Amino acid sequence: DLPTHVGAYHVVGSNLIVMNKTVLDVVSTKAKSHLEVNSFVFYILTHEYLHSLGYTSEREVKYLVYKVCSENFGPDHPAVKMAEGRFTDLYPELKEIGPSRIGGEFEVIRNFDKSSMPYIG
Repeated sequence: DLPTHVGAYHVVGSNLIVMNKTVLDVVSTKAKSHLEVNSFVFYILTHEYLHSLGYTSEREVKYLVYKVCSENFGPDHPAVKMAEGRFTDLYPELKEIGPSRIGGEFEVIRNFDKSSMPYIG
């Protein structure tokens, strides 16, 4: 759990990305489809992955995520709407739950998509 205004973060100098379980749970519960949930995960992980590649400017990363999403999915795709900065418009429930606590437990997802990344040991 992280504060609800933080969807995820990248630990600088590592290949670790931490996703906010509270936000993911809200999206999973309120989303109208699996496409919407998958779009959220793609949007969040793309943002943090760009940070892991060395892009430190939030402004630049937000622009790049929007560019990747819009060029690959088209203007009406949920990931594009999220990248446009209207995330809380799509999920106003996040505003209502207030800042969540910072939890002490992490769930580690091992071998995440390992089949497409044989270079990771």
